Amino acid sequence: MTDERDWFPLIPDRKWAYVQRGAIAAVERTVEARGPRKLGDVETFLVDRGKVKIDYSVADEGVRIHRTESEWGVEEYDPPELILKFGSKKGERWSARTASFENKGVEPVQVPAGRLEALRVVRSWTMEMPPAKCELHRWFAKNVGIVREDTVMNGTVTNVFELARIPEGASVTLLPPAASTPARAPQGAGDPQGCIVGLAFLVAGLVP
Repeated sequence: MTDERDWFPLIPDRKWAYVQRGAIAAVERTVEARGPRKLGDVETFLVDRGKVKIDYSVADEGVRIHRTESEWGVEEYDPPELILKFGSKKGERWSARTASFENKGVEPVQVPAGRLEALRVVRSWTMEMPPAKCELHRWFAKNVGIVREDTVMNGTVTNVFELARIPEGASVTLLPPAASTPARAPQGAGDPQGCIVGLAFLVAGLVP
């Protein structure tokens, strides 16, 4: 029986390497999990993304964000934001804080680390200043966690965060290469932080 927690494994001292592409040249970023630690009565792991540090918890209902720390300051999430709902089916929606989420189902996703089977969840919200409809597409792969994130602003992809290499110790089966298709790359200079300032955790080094 597969444990749904495998979609987001929090292992002490695990490191992930990502390639970020946006309005600037592609850069590689290292992300590290630290913990567990206590935030109040909840056990969390601190995921250090450099410019952004995020406290996650994984419980029976799913994956939540509890706290973020960035150049914009510290934000405590009350209630915590449920970013991945365990037991949800394709097409199922839920709300958390000021955003809505939708389970888009399991699908192949291509990243620099290879082609993997991943669960895509889309976070949608509206920004008032400047007016914008924003989305964050997250792909979760078993035994790895987040393997890709696309930030979309008014229909334009402004920031892409992709797994560069399979983390050491992760048991992953790569899918066969697909036929060549155009890469989904950021379009236009856009400000990848534009949809994120009000939430302070979505750009990353720049996105959690």
